[in-house]
Amino acid sequence: MEKTFEIKDLLNILRKNKILITSIPFVCLLIGFIYTYFIASPIYESKTDLLVNTTPTANTAEPVSPLEIDASLKLIETYQYILKSQRMADLVIKDLDGLLTEDEFLDNVKAESNGNSQIISIIVENKNPDDAALIANKTAVIFQSEIKKLMKIENVNILTIATPYSSTSKPILLFNLLLSFAAGLILATIFVLIKELKNKKFESKKGITDLLGIPYLGEIPAIIPQGPTNKYLDERYNKLVAHTEPHSSSSEAYRSVRANLDILRQSKQPVTILVTSTSAGDGKSLTCGNLAVTLAKDNKKVVFVDSDMRKPNGHSLFNLHNRCGLTNYLTGFSSSDEIIQSTAIPKLSFISAGPISPNPHELIISKKMDLLIDRLKQKFDVILFDSSPLLVSDSILLSGKMDGCIYVLNARKTNRDDANEKIELLKRSSNELIGAILNEKKTHKSNPHYYYGGYMG
Repeated sequence: MEKTFEIKDLLNILRKNKILITSIPFVCLLIGFIYTYFIASPIYESKTDLLVNTTPTANTAEPVSPLEIDASLKLIETYQYILKSQRMADLVIKDLDGLLTEDEFLDNVKAESNGNSQIISIIVENKNPDDAALIANKTAVIFQSEIKKLMKIENVNILTIATPYSSTSKPILLFNLLLSFAAGLILATIFVLIKELKNKKFESKKGITDLLGIPYLGEIPAIIPQGPTNKYLDERYNKLVAHTEPHSSSSEAYRSVRANLDILRQSKQPVTILVTSTSAGDGKSLTCGNLAVTLAKDNKKVVFVDSDMRKPNGHSLFNLHNRCGLTNYLTGFSSSDEIIQSTAIPKLSFISAGPISPNPHELIISKKMDLLIDRLKQKFDVILFDSSPLLVSDSILLSGKMDGCIYVLNARKTNRDDANEKIELLKRSSNELIGAILNEKKTHKSNPHYYYGGYMG
């Protein structure tokens, strides 16, 4: 199923990464400030102005006609070219005894004129304000002299003499700061979008419903026991927060999942549910255990069946033995009553996996498994099968015998492509894919029951 992308998705991505989006531009702003004040060399600017006319000599008293002014305007472009010519560069460099190079002259000496004005401004940029003024004045004098030689006319007059300026023309602080901030904002946005495109994890309800096309049952934060724990009990038992911390926010998350599951049980008939995940460590066993406790506290007779016959761990959740369990019954060594154990939670029973079997496939598809399911339906309202992850085919075989299947996704590690592949297998094999639970969902640190880290699943 393809994932759709909308404008609101982009806004959600930016909102989710708002710290990154704001911090990177301000870091770039700081870098721009440091560069401008402490790294970049200050550049000083000096300017001298020249007046161009058609006066034959400097001493003539005849008035200047409009035709002469028009002729002068046409000379401006020619004079600007002469000012930037190789000839002028060589003469100025020679006169200044190598104060600047040819490239520096061509790059840092400008000749500018505004529209119909007869004024040519010689603008010089240099790291030294005195040198900038000296180069500008020398260029103006040499240019005036060269025009007399080249054009055989004295029509260039120096209007203003260049003087050193104490203030710099470059770098411009405000411009650099705005440029740095804008660059940082663009970089941050690009980085966040690339990071999101490469992110193959599930982080929200929308990602699950859009990509996998299955109902969303709820999200569970990673669990860290908050109160004093019993050191003599298994670590997993201390994380059955639905029992040990019934008023916690984590327990409330499981109650929310239970409420969604109640929709399936509108007929009030016994229901068998398989709980599985993509791989080991996704937290399916702990999720299944807490869900079983929550259902039992809702006055339902529940049995937790550890059907992972390859790597069982359900017995550690309830701190019970694994000597006699599912494999004992399926191989004919125990009865169904003998493998059912009571737990510390009222109305909640437990069936361990029993000794590890070399041939779990044959046991799952056996008639004894069908018979056990029928007998459990006669005794319990809800039968939860904690199955092996979908790395092996056990869950696929068992799902066809269930009323429904719950798929546990781990927000920190489940890959979208892997999950989509496994979901397609479950859709083809199970009677009903009830929905998905997002485990270890990141939540706000201020909530003592929500934690960013992981736990054994």
